[in-house]
Amino acid sequence: MTQMASAVRGVWGRSTKPVAIRLAIFLGVLLAPLVLAKLVTNPQRTRDAVLVVAALLILGLAWSLERRLLYAILIWFSVLGLVRRLLDVVSTPTSADPVLLVGPLAMIALVTIAAERGAFRQRTRLASAVLALNVLTILGAFNPIQGSLTGGLAGLLFVLVPTLAFWVGRSLVDDGVLARLFKLAAVIAVLAATYGLDQTFNSFPSWDSTWINAHQQDFLALTVNGVPRAFASFSAPSEYGLFLAVGLIAWLVLGLRAALPVTVIVIAGLGVALWYEGTRSVIVALLIALAMIVGAWRRWRLVPSLAAAAALLVMLPFAVNRLAPSGSATATTASVSASGSPFASRQIAGLSNPTNSKVSTLNAHLGLLRSGLTSAVHDPLGKGTGVISIAGGKFGGQSSGTEADPSNAALAFGVPGLIAYLVILVAGLGGMYRLAARRRDALSLIALGVLVVTGFQWLNGGNYAVAFLPWLVLGWMDRSRLEAEPPAG
Repeated sequence: MTQMASAVRGVWGRSTKPVAIRLAIFLGVLLAPLVLAKLVTNPQRTRDAVLVVAALLILGLAWSLERRLLYAILIWFSVLGLVRRLLDVVSTPTSADPVLLVGPLAMIALVTIAAERGAFRQRTRLASAVLALNVLTILGAFNPIQGSLTGGLAGLLFVLVPTLAFWVGRSLVDDGVLARLFKLAAVIAVLAATYGLDQTFNSFPSWDSTWINAHQQDFLALTVNGVPRAFASFSAPSEYGLFLAVGLIAWLVLGLRAALPVTVIVIAGLGVALWYEGTRSVIVALLIALAMIVGAWRRWRLVPSLAAAAALLVMLPFAVNRLAPSGSATATTASVSASGSPFASRQIAGLSNPTNSKVSTLNAHLGLLRSGLTSAVHDPLGKGTGVISIAGGKFGGQSSGTEADPSNAALAFGVPGLIAYLVILVAGLGGMYRLAARRRDALSLIALGVLVVTGFQWLNGGNYAVAFLPWLVLGWMDRSRLEAEPPAG
């Protein structure tokens, strides 16, 4: 009987879990196949079936998987775009896709576990700022200025949910968990690059082509000069590019300890895929991240590292002009470089002449940044959570994101939101840099690189597979610093 009782406790997990909840979890997992069989008989309910089964499995397994659920979340978000496109083949596409709820449900389950483990205790300045931003995000969902309560509530999926990863990282993520997560991201990046390069140089599969034809009119960034950009298994080219950059950083730092020929080949492949994805801001962010990683590894102070990164940015146009084919520096986005690719042409034209509005979107981005920041003067409490995500426009409200975190925080949450974000930015980036400079190990250097390469995109929940990573590493950093500090008294 003792052995049987021990086995039961092993199945149910922590003995403090209420028996009623355990019974509900057990029944949910048991009924999942029946629910799936019932719903898939109607093709139009296939998406509902995916959500129901995933939700039941999450409830049933979260408290036993715990940290390992993070790996499942990363994999799920990495194939979410592909899953939705495949579902479009067997069911009617919908703007309010229930499949989008799977990831948030898993994250909420992890936050619940993290709260039980003390994630919200011993709050530092960084943790308090994140909590303040969480509260402002929730309150912002009810802001009447945004024009739609439904849009505001739906915006929580894109703005609030990724930030919850901070509390997961603060409580559940130790060095081992984060290292395995980075290695998994490195492997996924290689697979994604293979898929993306095939899309670029070969052809798009039928399910991808159908999605492109349905969205290229209202998704202008999907094509360059009429040619679709690669997006692999992700939901958008920008998300694909950012994930490649994260994977490249992981390979650069971790791969040096592996077989050098393999590392060189993989890094070259990721670099080619990133270049032909066609997003210039990711290239710039990657250069800054690499400069910061080198600076932390050499134990420079933060200011010299920032100065080195700024010097790289100043030199970048001259380097591109030097290395680019003759005449390509003055090319427009409508031209095609010697490589025959509009994506390479776009990269060369914009990077070699970033201040030219005809070939670069830098001035447009700066205009959006300025507009978002000044909005806090007119609406000091912000316009609401929905306005900085695609949810606002889809549900009858406003959708006027500025494509950068500081201005998005000011636009959505006003002056309090901007202050909370700036505290998070300074405390988070500064704390991570100091941790990386002190430890100089692969884990902290990759974490620093993730923060920098995703910089000013921490609130962009539309980058599903990437959005939660900076918040997760911020929570891990906060936990690491707490553990390193001597106990008070």
